[in-house]
Amino acid sequence: MTSARSAAGFSLAEMAITLLIITLLSAGALLTLRIQTEHGRFAQTQAALLEAKQALLAYAAAQGALPCPADPAQMGGASFGAARSTCSGDLRRGLLPWRTLGVQGLDAWDQYLSYEVSNNFTVTPGKTSVGNITVVLDSNDPATDAVAFALWSHGANGNGAISVQNTLRSTPTDANEISNRSAGFSTPLRVVLRTQSDSFDDQGLYVSRYVVLKQLMDAGFSLSDSTSSSASSAANSSASP
Repeated sequence: MTSARSAAGFSLAEMAITLLIITLLSAGALLTLRIQTEHGRFAQTQAALLEAKQALLAYAAAQGALPCPADPAQMGGASFGAARSTCSGDLRRGLLPWRTLGVQGLDAWDQYLSYEVSNNFTVTPGKTSVGNITVVLDSNDPATDAVAFALWSHGANGNGAISVQNTLRSTPTDANEISNRSAGFSTPLRVVLRTQSDSFDDQGLYVSRYVVLKQLMDAGFSLSDSTSSSASSAANSSASP
């Protein structure tokens, strides 16, 4: 009897240990899956940002200037996703003009990418054209006059984003996410991009004005030594349906 009870007790102990091991393995597998999913969505979003960057540079090479952003207030309308006809003042920020560019313009969470462009690059620029975008990354601000445009995703939490269902997601409360809103923002405009130490999850990129100027020169555009007043922003207005 004693040996039988001992055997039974040992079996229960073994069972408890086995269940504990299974639980730990399951938790580890779920954590691994979550990390892999997060990395996959980060990579998918990065690919969408790079596609948008290439489309913007190709547009500049074809039109001689960058397009204005799409108006977030038009969501769901016939003109939603088309480039605005003007980029004056705060209108230089909005959504990526995905309809004008012929790309989806969505991140991995089916949210539209945001876009800000320097005014001088929405007309035929000259060699001395400068930007007016402040980008914050790793606690350093790239020179404001060196940035032609910036693109970003509002990340997994979607704070401040517009979804593909044409709805505004959660209103941001984090100071960095407030800075990155596509609509309802306040000046001065400031784009904050995700880093390893950031507590928010906005992800994006920016492009130097020198990259855009080289793209235009390679495409055969003659750039004067001063900013041209001939607006290729006509290309923006003609792009709108």
